[in-house]
Amino acid sequence: MQTKTTYNIQRLPLLPVLAAYSAGILLQVSVFQMHFRWTHLLMAAAALVLFLVLSFKVEKFTGRFPVLRFALLSAIICYLGIINTASQEVRSDPQWLGHQENECTEFVIKLVDKPQPKARTILLPASVCYGLRDGKWLPLKGRVQVYVYKNDSMPQFTTGDQLVIPAKLVPLIHNNNPGAFNFAEKQQRAGIWFQAFLSIDEVSFLAAAERPFRLNALRERLLDQLDVYIEEPVTKSLTQATLLNEAAGMDAQMQQDYANTGISHIIAISGMHVNMLFALFMLPLLWLKDKRKLWLKYILVLPFVWLYIALCNYPPSAVRAGLGFTLITLTILLSRPQDNIHLLCLNALVLLILEPMWLFQLGVQLSFLAVLSILIFYPPIRKWYASKYTLLNMLWNTIAVSLSVQVLVFPLVLYYFHQFPVWFLVANCFAALFSLLQMSMALLIMLTGITGLKSLAALLGKGLVYLSTGFNQVIAWLNAHSPDLSRMIPLDALDFWLLLLMIVLLAAFWLRKSLWTLYAGLFTAFAFILNLILQDVAVARQEGLIVYAGTRQSAIEKIKGKSSVLLIDSMTEQSFQYALKPARLKYRIADTKVEIPHNAYWSMRGKRILFLQHSDSLPRAQVDYLILSRSAQAGAGAILEALRPGLVILDGSFGRSASLRYAADLQEQGFKVHNTQSDGAWWYFEK
Repeated sequence: MQTKTTYNIQRLPLLPVLAAYSAGILLQVSVFQMHFRWTHLLMAAAALVLFLVLSFKVEKFTGRFPVLRFALLSAIICYLGIINTASQEVRSDPQWLGHQENECTEFVIKLVDKPQPKARTILLPASVCYGLRDGKWLPLKGRVQVYVYKNDSMPQFTTGDQLVIPAKLVPLIHNNNPGAFNFAEKQQRAGIWFQAFLSIDEVSFLAAAERPFRLNALRERLLDQLDVYIEEPVTKSLTQATLLNEAAGMDAQMQQDYANTGISHIIAISGMHVNMLFALFMLPLLWLKDKRKLWLKYILVLPFVWLYIALCNYPPSAVRAGLGFTLITLTILLSRPQDNIHLLCLNALVLLILEPMWLFQLGVQLSFLAVLSILIFYPPIRKWYASKYTLLNMLWNTIAVSLSVQVLVFPLVLYYFHQFPVWFLVANCFAALFSLLQMSMALLIMLTGITGLKSLAALLGKGLVYLSTGFNQVIAWLNAHSPDLSRMIPLDALDFWLLLLMIVLLAAFWLRKSLWTLYAGLFTAFAFILNLILQDVAVARQEGLIVYAGTRQSAIEKIKGKSSVLLIDSMTEQSFQYALKPARLKYRIADTKVEIPHNAYWSMRGKRILFLQHSDSLPRAQVDYLILSRSAQAGAGAILEALRPGLVILDGSFGRSASLRYAADLQEQGFKVHNTQSDGAWWYFEK
């Protein structure tokens, strides 16, 4: 007789604990934003004492009101989440550089990662070690991003180099483009609050990098083997990214093909890679068939799993998988029953205790949702088909896993990436086989290369090139034959939560056959559709103007309804992905007319807006907002005096240094200035 699977609080006691702790993280980040104080511990201790009194001294009271005891315990766990998040916040450290930002004249920094080439700069990820204040070097903490402008005499920077830079730090800010992802907030959650833009003359070497740590040296040696024996650049960069988390040099078109077909997960190091590596390391232990010795297999393989995660620089989703294997090993050693969902909750709780900010990390969210979705939906989906042929069963198992993953992951992917990969089933079947073969061959290349079997390593490298090229051609074909309707799907936060709730409720009805979940799911579906209709009605009446930031050229868009006129010189991929695409999704723009930038005048709700591309012709009307391009700067002085606008907006055609100087000059003349380089995008919409 089969027992019915249930998911309830009694079976999953850690679920409310995880929920309360996560609520504490959200409260600290979104509401309180306070530093760690000892008073928090005192308040938590007082709450704990109150809980103990209610639990053990007033038994009748707690027996009559168990909900109160549960609420008190949840409140304490929530508060512990607040305290732990605040205590790990870099700004709560007295030595954080932000406390000395305006008092120091120079900083000593140490490069903590490889330099990253950009279009006009080199990005140096660094941590601040010391700050010079009043002639004394003070120890400081905190990470910064240093951008050094390129020139012909650029030195070779290396991880571990110590540099001296002037105290020209500026806060990280969001580019403010409508609907754009907030990269500044992401960096701040990683502890990076400042950046600097410097010429090479302002950077001085203090000390060269020391001999790398053995683990880093091993990582570099393994990367060298792949670099030597894989000659084709695309295959080389793909293998280094998927095996050792070395994403530099990835082909942009290939990445887009992978994203559009739903297999981006094979690029970023994730639980899939750790699982495959675990399975490969288990192969030599197949002779150990005694189930009582299963613990020995796990203990022998587990150190190699964590070594691999360390070599990949501890990506969060891989740490989740490694922690999962560690917990499974402990349950085997302690002879405890394994409840996979309970272990997943414990995994999440431990991970968030160690690093609360990983709650907001997309890779962690996708990783946990994918595993949870597999645990819940894979068993019933797998039962849909069975064959007497092993190969067909293996193929169906792969399809069943892909289907089960999409149940809970699909809304999150749609919310973040705004596309639905229609070929995800076909692409994931190819990707599963390719990833296994690629990892196996890459491991053999590194092993044979290090041991001196150069001919065999070169042969394996050529084989991997053929395999990778064929796979990429298949994925490119699938991407080319994907319907346009599967891309540019607008979905805001409310849409996401309604869609996710609808899927959860309808899935619960499918699994449990409970009528209330069906009715609730249908009601949520109605609310979801109604919300989309209301958004379309609102969009049809919208009218506004956007001056984009971060485009390195003039980019002005006039929006009316679902149509727009875009003034821009050239539609670069960077401009589209990071500025134009998010705005199209936010405002549901369906039709755009692109024009070369020219002088333009708009009037909206009594506000008069002028875009000045050149100063040879001007409207005679008064102006409330004046948008200036760099090409109009030379003759703008007299125009500004004549028009006296209420606000001057410097568009994206200005360089950072030039815009800062010009903005300062205008402010000295009494003009109010919005600089898109430092203040982000500017927009005006009728209300």
